Amino acid sequence: MIRKAIIPAAGYGTRLLPITKILPKVMIPLLTKPALQYIVEELVSAGISEILIVIGWKGDIIQEYYQRDPVEMIDWLRARGREDLITYIKSIIPKESRIMFKIQEVLDGLAGAILRGSYFLQSESFVVSLGDNVIIEENVGSLIRDMIKVHETCNSAVTLCVAEVPKKEVSKFGVIGFSKSFEMNGIKVYEVTKVVEKPPPDKAPSNLAIVGRYILSTDSLKYLRNAPIVKGELSETDAFQNMINDGYKVFAVNIGNRHWHDIGSPEGYIKAFLDIAINYEKHLKPIIRNWLQDKILNLD
Repeated sequence: MIRKAIIPAAGYGTRLLPITKILPKVMIPLLTKPALQYIVEELVSAGISEILIVIGWKGDIIQEYYQRDPVEMIDWLRARGREDLITYIKSIIPKESRIMFKIQEVLDGLAGAILRGSYFLQSESFVVSLGDNVIIEENVGSLIRDMIKVHETCNSAVTLCVAEVPKKEVSKFGVIGFSKSFEMNGIKVYEVTKVVEKPPPDKAPSNLAIVGRYILSTDSLKYLRNAPIVKGELSETDAFQNMINDGYKVFAVNIGNRHWHDIGSPEGYIKAFLDIAINYEKHLKPIIRNWLQDKILNLD
């Protein structure tokens, strides 16, 4: 069973300036939780017991959030009899999983972040969850559980997650090509033959974009180490393609009816904020719906 995960969370988040001047991108709030907390909760719900967060810019804020209780706040709450809030604060640090940290001193991309965690992986397959990709699902952790099933059942070296995007938008994403698709216990799966980074629409092998969830075998680490450097970053896309070329099995799981948002851009962040408010805070749904309807009707 897969029990370990890496969360890359070292970027500067320049598209979200000025807030990322003082906060790491993954700690920007979605409602009252930092984005990163949704990622951690997803992993814990999927049965992951060891999580390595790869940090960089303002990483001390992430460490403080997950390593230390706010003593001054807790004392203040205790003096007012708010044990309920104290319990909630303490539940943020998961008891079911151990959280560790590693600094990515050079921003050499996703592959570089994964390689920073190679020391704790041993020979086990592991999950990679991008800290700025939020998955909204009815059953939290179910996507990763589905990916683990496919990874183990198909003896996969790399298992990706993909979502259909409009053909005209494929140039924003890594995109897969596949030889066949099939259903496995209600999970739609593709056998991947091609992985292309940001192809032009007329050259894209499909409209299936890679989502920020991966399961990798440790065989992938040598390919990531030897990946070409593209624009200052190790290219995981080329590493995965080289694995396919060398005969490794790579599969992709369709995201299905779940929602996926990259909060690294203002538009992605806004969509994630509203989607979480509507889907995870049911009492807010009619309020937000009425407010949005009113705003849309009054647009110029």
